[in-house]
Amino acid sequence: MLCPPGCCRPRCSLFLSNPRNHHRPDSLRSSKLSHLFSTGNQLRIELLIECKFSNYTRMELADRAVGFLLSCVSLSIFTYYTFWVIILPFVDSDHFIHSYFLPQEYAILVPVFAGVALLCFLCIFIGFVMLKSKKKKA
Repeated sequence: MLCPPGCCRPRCSLFLSNPRNHHRPDSLRSSKLSHLFSTGNQLRIELLIECKFSNYTRMELADRAVGFLLSCVSLSIFTYYTFWVIILPFVDSDHFIHSYFLPQEYAILVPVFAGVALLCFLCIFIGFVMLKSKKKKA
């Protein structure tokens, strides 16, 4: 009745213990703040907002952090490899910057090895998925 459509009311332990405070955050379940949300319309709005955003905000924050981390790693690898392959051949061989990079032969071997490893992992993953799907059908 106060929960939005698709709510987990029958299975929710919070609903079974106290149906009125079912989807409120913990801070609003306290007796001190419960009188603030006693009116029906205000409670309905608060519950809809809480049900809508409480589950997504934590995941959104984690997804953004992982995405930011992956973007930083990818950008740093791209910058390092670009400098190593494109700019470093034009720098004098006795310059100190050469000590931070592998020899030029590895500029081809590292991406080839990474590509073969990725292809092997992808084939193994697809094989496991196909085996699991056959077990479910049988």
